[in-house]
Amino acid sequence: MLAFVFVSCVPLWTSSSSAEWLERQLIESEICLLQNQDNIIPLKDIENERVLILSTPETDFRAFKKTALRYLKADTLTLGSSDTLLRNLAYYTTVIITTSRYDSYLWSILKRYNSTKKLIFCLFGEQKSWHQSQTILSSLPCVLLSANNSPLAHELSAQALLGAFPIKGSSNGSLSPTYPEGYGIFTNKAIRLKYTIPEEVSANPHYLKMIDSLAINAILRRATPSCQVLLVKDGKVFYNKAFGYHTYDSLQKSEITDIYDVASVTKITSGLLPLMQFYEQGKIHLDSPLVNYASWLRGSGKDSFALREVLTHQARLQATVPFYTSDFKEGTLDPNYYSQDSSATYSLAVAKNIFIKPSYYAEMALPKLAKSRLMDKKSFHYSDLGFVMLPALLDSFMNEPYPNYLESQFYKPLGAWRTGFNPIYRFPINQILPTELDMAFRKQLIHGYVHDESAAVLGGYSSNAGLFSTAEDLAKILQMLLNGGEYGGKQYFQPQTVQTFTSCQFCETGNRRGLGFDKPSIQYSKSSHTAQEASAASFGHLGFTGTYIWADPKYNLIYIFLSNRIYPTRENNTLSELRVRLRIMEAAYKAIK
Repeated sequence: MLAFVFVSCVPLWTSSSSAEWLERQLIESEICLLQNQDNIIPLKDIENERVLILSTPETDFRAFKKTALRYLKADTLTLGSSDTLLRNLAYYTTVIITTSRYDSYLWSILKRYNSTKKLIFCLFGEQKSWHQSQTILSSLPCVLLSANNSPLAHELSAQALLGAFPIKGSSNGSLSPTYPEGYGIFTNKAIRLKYTIPEEVSANPHYLKMIDSLAINAILRRATPSCQVLLVKDGKVFYNKAFGYHTYDSLQKSEITDIYDVASVTKITSGLLPLMQFYEQGKIHLDSPLVNYASWLRGSGKDSFALREVLTHQARLQATVPFYTSDFKEGTLDPNYYSQDSSATYSLAVAKNIFIKPSYYAEMALPKLAKSRLMDKKSFHYSDLGFVMLPALLDSFMNEPYPNYLESQFYKPLGAWRTGFNPIYRFPINQILPTELDMAFRKQLIHGYVHDESAAVLGGYSSNAGLFSTAEDLAKILQMLLNGGEYGGKQYFQPQTVQTFTSCQFCETGNRRGLGFDKPSIQYSKSSHTAQEASAASFGHLGFTGTYIWADPKYNLIYIFLSNRIYPTRENNTLSELRVRLRIMEAAYKAIK
């Protein structure tokens, strides 16, 4: 019997994927850092750099470029024989050179920029091939060497450069007296997400196949046209897939780089981030009266509420106030605030060919929110209103407009380049998932603009909804929180701040919520919204468009599910009825256990 069990298990651990895992380990262990002036590697402060990846033509470095672009924004250039070398180099602050041969002409020209730019040489090929250039190597500021010259070596070298794992390799032969055998500069720790295969985190392939099946079945059952599923364990992305098509016509296949309207996931990935920052700085106090930060609430009956009550959805606020429904005059949108044309007066986009005055927020939305009726009982009652008001509360603390502040303080430094509001103005429309065919308000298919009506009439810039992102970008935000507020070598929050906001605030009254964050049910039941394995320390949020993000400090696990289940109508609740998001989450926990 024991022999039978052993033999039956052999195919699982001698598969081609296991061979790939061994190959990855070998290549990773051989990546060697020869020079690291000013500790430039791993690259930090990427939001402040203008980066060029410059490749020589003898080798295809597409894997290096594709991997690097998962972390940073960069231009790429492959040198050709007719190139006027580095014609536009003055623009860039960092130049990454990937090459598998010594080119004295190229290197002599680049050396002129040693004092003005960060020059990083990523060399590929057996070490003996670099002997002739050892004098040049010692004069270069940063040199990363991989003895392997395969696409996998290119991918892993790009990850090493960006800090996905510590560099521990050393030369396996003497390059020169400067670089004897065994020489190598080590880096201390990983500072960013690593992209790997399931074997590295010992994930059970049976449950990963189950996730495949659940996602595919959801699309076959028309619960959603498309979805992304991403899993991270111990800072390593080990499952990252896109399923389905942008729409049910199956014309455009979904990709992991596609951008989704994340709906209420916006609540914990936009305005809550600067709020945590200002709380940590002592500028905002969770138990002070709300009127301290919002004078327009004075006399509304809401002025004495504490921010802690608002963020945990127990401030007696209604679920929503559809203030935009009164904006119609004789069947058309009120021309006092809306226009079909963009101008200095009507400068915010609601949807295609619909623009609104920026003053609408202060003149119409906030007064209606202030006058809205309160619920009778102070208990948990999910509400968008506190998050619709949040940008106005934060305004006096920010030195730039709300969306710009989020981008400069969080999204850019994190390398979350595809995250932001109104993606229609920043990305091709074929990279953005459509949502609902809205025949009630905007009379069009909503594509590239926020689906949520309350956020839409604020120009798409809100904290209750409005953010667009990818699974990879959202994973960076959640990993920063799991790291106690640190990511990419930058400390965004102190660990205690993260702990405060992600902890249950009123468990004793039956309210499971953290400060903005959703939490597991206090008492697990079959109707719970999380897997039974989800720890009490875990946190996340769901979104109306069919999104779900979750992080669990106990297991160091991140789970992200994105979809556009409301295409073409919000009446499609099949995703919830099939409990697709929950069942994938359950399989994810089983996979890592």
